[in-house]
Amino acid sequence: NEPDLWAAALSPRGVLFKDAATNTMTGRLFSGTAGAPNWQSAATGTVFTLPMALRSALQTVTALSVPANDRALASFTLTGVALGGTWGITVTPYSAWPAGIALAWARVSATDTVQVAFHNYTGAPMSLTTDFHIMACRIPIPS
Repeated sequence: NEPDLWAAALSPRGVLFKDAATNTMTGRLFSGTAGAPNWQSAATGTVFTLPMALRSALQTVTALSVPANDRALASFTLTGVALGGTWGITVTPYSAWPAGIALAWARVSATDTVQVAFHNYTGAPMSLTTDFHIMACRIPIPS
């Protein structure tokens, strides 16, 4: 349909969309869990979380002890992430980490919590103190 055949209105239920040619409501855009944008079809009632629900924050690790040839886990608050669904997580350091320390993985471990694994590939224990940016993007998987 051409854009001029659509109309939108703001309401307490979100942004409502209708087909101006038929004057029927097609759906609504609204804030869902943790502010993620959702679309609900008027025809089916199906709710779909829109892609790119982003959450990000500056994080700090202070004196995290990473054993030799092993990993250490650290948990961080990232408001808006939740169990369920698929999350792509990016961890970007603000400065170089010591040689031998690497990011092993990151995951949503609980509501508002991201867990990050740091691995020490050296034969000696190391202490890690660093600032980094963590970003999580919810990736909708169609059913």
